[in-house]
Amino acid sequence: MNRRRSALLALLLLMVGASLAVVGPAAAAPGCEPYCDDRTTAVANQLDGRGHGAWLATTLEDGGYNGRRRAEITKIPDGHGKRYVGVIHVPAGKPGKVRRALSGSWYAQRRTVFVLPLRTRYDTRGAANAKHREAAQWAARRLGGSWVARRP
Repeated sequence: MNRRRSALLALLLLMVGASLAVVGPAAAAPGCEPYCDDRTTAVANQLDGRGHGAWLATTLEDGGYNGRRRAEITKIPDGHGKRYVGVIHVPAGKPGKVRRALSGSWYAQRRTVFVLPLRTRYDTRGAANAKHREAAQWAARRLGGSWVARRP
């Protein structure tokens, strides 16, 4: 009787543990490591992103920021201006430099995390047109809280 009870208890704990693992915090997408981190993946998941991919975020270097960052590209649902966005996470104390690097583009920001609507999957620069504005504003609304859509 005790063996059966122990086996049932072990099975129950195994099932509860598996369900907690599914509900737990998002881990970095395996396809984008070491370029992304848990925060970029969590934001991409909140945007219903599909196909997380590694991204070097060289658009920041074009704007003058050469510091550390974690970034990934994800595809968002249709009907929000643009189909691809880049999610960028920078260290504390660097958001001002990143804002200056992205000054010619629409993007959404919350503290050290940025969501940049991209021109295409392969042309990973931002822009200042209406479709990029729509995508940045949608991302800020979708993410809620203290997210802000920033204008060029």
